[in-house]
Amino acid sequence: MKALSILDAAWSWPKLCLYGHGMFVGEDALTPELQQSLASLTQTMSSPRSLILVAPAAPPSHLPSSLSFRGGFFLSAYAMWPRTPDGPEADGDSRHAQWVAAVRQAVGQACLGLYVNEVMLEPGQVAACYSPHTYTRLQRLKQECDPLGLLRPL
Repeated sequence: MKALSILDAAWSWPKLCLYGHGMFVGEDALTPELQQSLASLTQTMSSPRSLILVAPAAPPSHLPSSLSFRGGFFLSAYAMWPRTPDGPEADGDSRHAQWVAAVRQAVGQACLGLYVNEVMLEPGQVAACYSPHTYTRLQRLKQECDPLGLLRPL
C-alpha cells in the first residue's frame, strides 16, 4: 500500500485514521459530468466518516507567492476510519486509500495542481504543487537558505 498522504504528528483524534488528497481545479472544471462522478463516489465511500470537500481556492493575486493555483476550487477527498487493535489490513486501509484514489482519478485532467500538505508521496508530486516558475523559484530559495540540505528536499 502507498504511504498515507497525511502523516501529521499533531493528529489528535485517537484511534481514527485519515487519508486525504487535495487538488486544485479551474472554475470551469466542475462540469455536470464531474459533479455526477463525484456524487456517485459519495455513494461508494469507504467509511461513513469520509467526505469530498469542494471549496473556493485562494483568490487571484498579482503578487508573487508560493500559492500557484489561485481562483477556481480546492477539491479534496478524505477517507476517515477507526483504527482497531486488529491493525491496517483488518481495518481496510487499502480499501480506504483506493476510494481516495478513485476520486483523484475522476478529477483526472481537470486537476491543475496538488495541495502540498496532501500529496501521496509519489515521485513528482511535490513539483505538481506549484507552477513551474514558482517551483524553480522555491528551489533557488531553498538552495540559498539551506545549502547543507538540512531541510526536506523539494
